[in-house]
Amino acid sequence: MEQREALSWPGCPRLASVSRREVTAMTFSHSLAVLLLLIAAAVPAMPAPAAPVTLQSGDWNATLGPTGLALTHRGEAISGGSYFHVFAPEYQGAVFSSTEAWRRGTVEVSPDGRMATLTARLPNGPFSYRVELVGDTARITIRLSVNEGVPVGPVECSLLQIPEPLVKEGVIEVWNAAGLITHREPVPATPVRGGLAPSGQGFTLKTPARKIVVEALDFGSVYPFDARHERYAARRGVWPFSSPPARAGSETVARFLIRVEPPDPPRAAGRITLAPRAVASAILTG
Repeated sequence: MEQREALSWPGCPRLASVSRREVTAMTFSHSLAVLLLLIAAAVPAMPAPAAPVTLQSGDWNATLGPTGLALTHRGEAISGGSYFHVFAPEYQGAVFSSTEAWRRGTVEVSPDGRMATLTARLPNGPFSYRVELVGDTARITIRLSVNEGVPVGPVECSLLQIPEPLVKEGVIEVWNAAGLITHREPVPATPVRGGLAPSGQGFTLKTPARKIVVEALDFGSVYPFDARHERYAARRGVWPFSSPPARAGSETVARFLIRVEPPDPPRAAGRITLAPRAVASAILTG
């Protein structure tokens, strides 16, 4: 009989049980998706854009190309790429692929240079990916419709691929739709397998240099996936991950928001008087 185990984090509800075979399949799917990204540039483009397109607004620069979305904020690379895949059941092939959409699709850039939309008519239905720079945010909208009768399996969406150097000394805070923190987890020095924290409406990656905020709009959710393993090569880091639902015969729309904020100010030492003329220093933590 196949053994199954439940995944959980302290203080959070237990997630649905998964078998070791399913965990292996999930790990394989991540490797497969990255492989598809690495070979995308080597596949002849027909009729894909001749070159990636770049947007600029305020502190943001965004480049949309065959390896997904690259983002920089004030000259610092926040994301090296992204991908979106709808797999067939049991990860047996792909139903939708952002790399295939790039090869088959076209990209339109708004007149003000702040929005780019990739659209493609894929064998299993229409697909579009939009990135828009609005004020201090980058907004992502993914829209797809799966044709009737197409078997649909797991969905994987790597919204960003935050470079490994940016996550050092980081702390991840997961929060719910009310903005309440439901989980706080330091980024471990050693890579772990799978997610670094449970999913939520959004999460904030806090480091001494900045805060990177990733939020799922509407009814979506996101979680931080640990991609600091060697098999991810130059894309190693922490990937904000989501799994929007996709069903045959229906449309899926998933929207996300990215924001970069200044770091929290350092906490100053306080003073606690324990007894007359006995003073101790203290720093609030937690």
